Amino acid sequence: PSVEKVTGVVVAPKGTQQFTAKGFDQKGKEIKGITFKWSVDTTEAGTISEGLFTADDNEGEYEVICEAKGIVRRVSVHVGLRQLTSIQVNTPSDVGVAGVMVAPTKTQQFMAKGLDQKGNEMENIDFTWSVDLAGMGTIDETGLFTAGETEGKCMVVCKAGDKEKQVSVQISTGSFCIALAGEQLVADSQTAWANFVQSPRLAKILNNQLMPSAGIIAFVFEETIDQVMRKELFYVEPGRYTEEGLWEIIWGGGASDTPYEGTWTYITEDWAYEDGTFERVVFGTWTLMVTREVVGENDHFTFDLRYKKADDETDTYEGMLIQPSLNLSEPEPGKAYSGHSEYQINFAIANGPSGALQLVGDSTQMMIIEEEYYDEEYDETYLEYDYIMVETTGNASGNFTYNGGAYAFDGTVRFLFDQNKEDSFVGTFTTPEAVIDGEVRLTYVANESLAGKPLFEGYACDLVPN
Repeated sequence: PSVEKVTGVVVAPKGTQQFTAKGFDQKGKEIKGITFKWSVDTTEAGTISEGLFTADDNEGEYEVICEAKGIVRRVSVHVGLRQLTSIQVNTPSDVGVAGVMVAPTKTQQFMAKGLDQKGNEMENIDFTWSVDLAGMGTIDETGLFTAGETEGKCMVVCKAGDKEKQVSVQISTGSFCIALAGEQLVADSQTAWANFVQSPRLAKILNNQLMPSAGIIAFVFEETIDQVMRKELFYVEPGRYTEEGLWEIIWGGGASDTPYEGTWTYITEDWAYEDGTFERVVFGTWTLMVTREVVGENDHFTFDLRYKKADDETDTYEGMLIQPSLNLSEPEPGKAYSGHSEYQINFAIANGPSGALQLVGDSTQMMIIEEEYYDEEYDETYLEYDYIMVETTGNASGNFTYNGGAYAFDGTVRFLFDQNKEDSFVGTFTTPEAVIDGEVRLTYVANESLAGKPLFEGYACDLVPN
């Protein structure tokens, strides 16, 4: 079948199925020029070449495997004849309906799909329609239901072969209809959720909307904080620096004991060593213009941040970060500092998402750490102090566009600034097809084949709905 994102297919013995693959970066943008490696989990399944799978005559359950840059995608394959296993009944406005309400003498159009063993639609299925109770209404061969004049409940029955699907129809009008709708929503909530969980629509909302958009929020917050909070920068006089020039001053003893206020411009390459060869891979260049101002017990950082990629496209971030003031001239390693923080970020990713994010951190914890550096040239070991973000918890909100759709969120967020720990958001998350009230948990997935910063870094998303 022709499906944008397939999870399983049925292939007849000795039959073929063409697979294609796409690779995406952490911002959901397609990466061109990737070479994909195709294989099957066992030779009994058949063979695959350039994505074209040819089944053997051994019926059973197998997997087609696609791999690139250390990332693996598996698709289940059933070798055997396609069989009708279930019927899905839809309306023009909803997919996989369990029940509808129709006013007396009014009409409701139903459509049906036949699904195979892997949940893919089968063509050329003949459906028959009927109503279980005489006098409640009629339905023709196209699935057009016409309600009778009597209020009540009946079942619309759709059949194909030995498979059957029933949809409840409540015929009512006026305030009774509204009250009944409330009762039905309460009574059938778990059934409705169970049906929704099994429908392809939920997978689409989670995989194509919630997960990438939640990853975008975490990425923008953490990438901005990581790039703007260049602690070492504020201990040299305000000015324009490259990464090499800045560290030359610091290692030469030109850094102050206390941080400055003022405006800096800082330019640094974004790169990593490729594992095994230790070849330097450059992804782009960061250019940061930041102004630091001390207000009470907090540092205010107004910033303009730009990331020019290797293909000359540019991402932009601008706004203000407010964090508790820490002076590394009087360090207490291991001590956690708590305070108030705020983050206001406007962003625009080239050919990707754009919008505005806000976070008011009622509780922000930071910690000073002690690090040893060995200088091979002088054969000396130096102690240096730095501070790291430990946790930020507070109210978060924002709105942005992604792949042409509008997104918004409003709730409480918890960032732990550790790729081995789980970040979370509790509140309301709006996607183009759903308003989700619950908890979204994010964990990180990195490509272990690169040393340093991963070439590909993504997010795994869990949803705990209310």
